[in-house]
Amino acid sequence: MRPSGVSRAVSSYQPHELNTWKNSQPISSSVEKPGVGVNVGADVSVGKSSGRAVDEGDGEGEGIAAADTALTMMQGVTPTAFVVIAYLQLAMTYLMAWEDNQSASQPAVLSPQSSVLKKQAWQTIKVLHRFHIGKPAAWLCQGWYEQLRGRTAQAMKLWHKGLDAAAKLQTPYEQALLHYHMGRHLPTNHPTRANHLSQAHTLFTHLGTTYELALLEQI
Repeated sequence: MRPSGVSRAVSSYQPHELNTWKNSQPISSSVEKPGVGVNVGADVSVGKSSGRAVDEGDGEGEGIAAADTALTMMQGVTPTAFVVIAYLQLAMTYLMAWEDNQSASQPAVLSPQSSVLKKQAWQTIKVLHRFHIGKPAAWLCQGWYEQLRGRTAQAMKLWHKGLDAAAKLQTPYEQALLHYHMGRHLPTNHPTRANHLSQAHTLFTHLGTTYELALLEQI
């Protein structure tokens, strides 16, 4: 079960936590604060799971449409902390919509909608990999991508890479999400599951991301 309603989870994350990015260049004027994404004429917020952006009041379809527009508009922008968070939000939009779409069918069988979401998610993941400062987010999303393909072992390897990158680059929000996804996809009796969830809780508490804390309570 997931918390219902709309919450600005990503917007509560402050990029000043990214100490290694403090000297980043100014971002493009088309990119706004994390949690809002880009100026596409719609208020994009975070939806019912970990970081999925949806259009407030207009449902999932228009949220995906806004994400598609944002993805197009953001091509070639300067790779700063704000831009990476915006791309991370877009990737999680597609991944969460793909995950939700799978819940009504067999995971191995992709519906036409899931095929489109998979393609868009991969596009954003490739962009994140181009940025050195985007590596933690890239490994996070690529691991989720592989998990949705039914490749749990590969997902865990990628998430471990993400944790290493997040530790080096001091990106606590991505680090918390990595622990969260690892914890929620490990068997309940796995010896490291509780530690991953505990680490996620500690980091989300420090960052003040109350929505993610609510997600943890549902596991």
